[in-house]
Amino acid sequence: MNEAKSAFLWDGSDNKDEIITYTTGLGARDTATTAGDQPTLVLNLSKDDASAIMALYRRQCASVVVPEVSDLAYNAAQVATTRLVQRIDKILPESSQGFFLKTNRHSCKDSPVDHPTESDIARFRDELASRGSASELPLGTNLDDIDFGPGFEAFCSARLRSTAVHNGEEALSLLTRSRMTHEDLNLQLESDSPWDLYLAFLPFMSHIADTPLHEFRCYVSRGSVRCVAQYSYFHQCPIPAKDMPAAGSACSLFVQSLMPSLPGGVQDVAVDVRCILEEGQFNLSLIEVNPLGPGCVWGTLYWEHDREWLLGRSPVPLDLPRSVEDAAGNTTQYVMDEANKVVVAFTSEHAKGFSMGGLAHMPAPFLLEMHDAWGLDRLVPQAGPTLSQCPEADPCTVM
Repeated sequence: MNEAKSAFLWDGSDNKDEIITYTTGLGARDTATTAGDQPTLVLNLSKDDASAIMALYRRQCASVVVPEVSDLAYNAAQVATTRLVQRIDKILPESSQGFFLKTNRHSCKDSPVDHPTESDIARFRDELASRGSASELPLGTNLDDIDFGPGFEAFCSARLRSTAVHNGEEALSLLTRSRMTHEDLNLQLESDSPWDLYLAFLPFMSHIADTPLHEFRCYVSRGSVRCVAQYSYFHQCPIPAKDMPAAGSACSLFVQSLMPSLPGGVQDVAVDVRCILEEGQFNLSLIEVNPLGPGCVWGTLYWEHDREWLLGRSPVPLDLPRSVEDAAGNTTQYVMDEANKVVVAFTSEHAKGFSMGGLAHMPAPFLLEMHDAWGLDRLVPQAGPTLSQCPEADPCTVM
């Protein structure tokens, strides 16, 4: 990686100092105004702040994979984070929409998934109802024919809404439930890189949460868009397959127009955009800008397999257009955009029934809500008589 942080030149070596130096150069503080939105609010954090956040996570989300925290350390962390909450409250103005919280390297989008609160579950319940997806399915519905897509879409929306914070307590809750934040803070504390940790508060965009399936990640290397990939790839893309080459071109042109407004010299990024087809026209808006690297390549692409052409080091090795169907019934399509320059990857069909991959990423409390709302227990065939159905003279044997 070069010192100007202008290109992703990672050679595969595990040099955490170089990786941190690169990725922090494209944090929310540096890229939030790319689309001309209001400036991000920034609060610098000390190493003591980072240690306190980690201590609360380790106590509240204790597991065998994180170190234990002594009562003394936990009490000290509570005092430190109380001060942090007060500092956050001082800089956050009142906002009905709230703010999207990020550290210098990551957001806390995993908090509502890994450690959901009652409020997170309630948002999902409300989301199902508001989308008309809270009714019991008809008796006789075959479990293998159920389309769980609407439930997964509601989950994606609820998850995003749960990342909006309005005050210091909500911000601290997100930070101390996020495994990603914990691991990243630990990495930065162990690094010899210059300390530059901060919290960034961006205006929360509710329309992004309204349409979670319309997010696309655009991979840019050496100043050129290489690929436009569907973000929520577990669900069928809401844009018809026939329109995806045009959608890819629209996303590519939009991202290219943003490049000059990035920090000087930046050539390699992963840009998340919202793309909606309305009355024959594509409506695009910026969601966020991320550093390009192994951690941002997943879903329809694989870093080990695709990194050479994503980084512009080799031609696209794919025979396009191409359609790939997995054993579960999900179909991924790879096409070129209208200009025949950018690969467009998306899910043209998701699996029905319990084979839908998105269900594996919905925590048990969310699945239980959907189970109850849809009355799934009524649809499960009985394997045999229940204990209450067994005559007294011929008792059932419980194995």
